[in-house]
Amino acid sequence: SASWSALGKLLSILEQRDGEPLRFETACELVTRSAHRGHMLLKKGMKMLWQHEARGEDVKLDYGTAYYLLANTTGNRSIHYYSRVKIADWVWDKVSPLDDGVPLALFYARLNSHSQGKDFLKSFDVLEHLDRCHPGRADPYQMQMLTTKLSGLKIDLKNDDPLKYADCASTLDDAYAKLLARRGEGKGVTTSCVNALIAACGKAKEMGRAFETFEVLGELDLEPDIHTYTLLMDICLTNRRFDAVLKMAEEIEARNMDFTARTGELLVLTALKMRDIYLVNDFLKMYAKREMMMTERLMEQIEYFLGRYEEKQEDEKFEIEEILESIDDLTAAE
Repeated sequence: SASWSALGKLLSILEQRDGEPLRFETACELVTRSAHRGHMLLKKGMKMLWQHEARGEDVKLDYGTAYYLLANTTGNRSIHYYSRVKIADWVWDKVSPLDDGVPLALFYARLNSHSQGKDFLKSFDVLEHLDRCHPGRADPYQMQMLTTKLSGLKIDLKNDDPLKYADCASTLDDAYAKLLARRGEGKGVTTSCVNALIAACGKAKEMGRAFETFEVLGELDLEPDIHTYTLLMDICLTNRRFDAVLKMAEEIEARNMDFTARTGELLVLTALKMRDIYLVNDFLKMYAKREMMMTERLMEQIEYFLGRYEEKQEDEKFEIEEILESIDDLTAAE
């Protein structure tokens, strides 16, 4: 737009003057607003931030600016790859040392930046820090780019193309070897590192391998968390192993783990696939009791199921009525 063009010309004039750079806060605002555009404004803004550092100032980024830079530059093809890497490394250095004040979203953005270059070792570094700063809160469903890269899946090919999964086995082998090598070097391997591999096995349609990877937790003296079980439930549901899904739900209950919204959703979907009206009712009650958010997609699937369900016994009417009440309660809560 004309305003961005005018701002670009103004910054060029300031550069030519070779004097004081813009105030650090102003430069941060500039890169935050221009990061998603991927044009010269970002380059000029970053140059100003680096000028402040070159002048000996103690440069620190607020988490908002850091997140915008990572999130908006990582996958931006209009920014050269090595420039993206340079920006991401610099940003991460400026939010260090890492502690529990660093938002989860910032960790996920950093994982994305490493995943772009398939740098699994550095991704495991981030996961180790993430587990240390936010124990039990690393959600693999927020690491889609990492788990896709770990799987070796060729996302540009159609699902029925046999080449789509051609590299999965070798890529998973390589990732697993890197994880064990990391352990051998005395570096931290946490539950989230293994969870990422389990998620990758799911994307590669390697159900058996996912459970083999699950067994690795015990070998590494690690405990599974709610995300571990949720991933395995997801894989079993995809493979129509409904009994295994329910068995893992029992294990979660036995371990007194808190269900995530995704865990609850998988249980409801399993009951729908089994066409078990009683289980649907039970799981929806659990959903409401735990005050979990229901996705619009899940709501539509339940309504579709009820619309086609044929009652076989009189007491099923009461089950359906209770399901409708649960849906009303969940809708009202949102």
